[in-house]
Amino acid sequence: MSDVQEAPETTETSGMGIGTMVLLVLGVLTVIEYLIAVSKPPGQLALIFVIAIGKAWLILVYFMHVKQLWKKEAH
Repeated sequence: MSDVQEAPETTETSGMGIGTMVLLVLGVLTVIEYLIAVSKPPGQLALIFVIAIGKAWLILVYFMHVKQLWKKEAH
């Protein structure tokens, strides 16, 4: 018999998974922005602006934890 127990999944481990996924999404959106800029379709500036706003939102929410600013603090 072994006394080795598996550690339960913590929020830190699952948080790293979410952070990795967000990082991948940011990379994909950056590639899309680049391809749009290179192909120069009509209305490209508006589309690039929308993608940039989406990327900024992801960074604010998942890496800067801005959502926590509006949560009530538990005492």
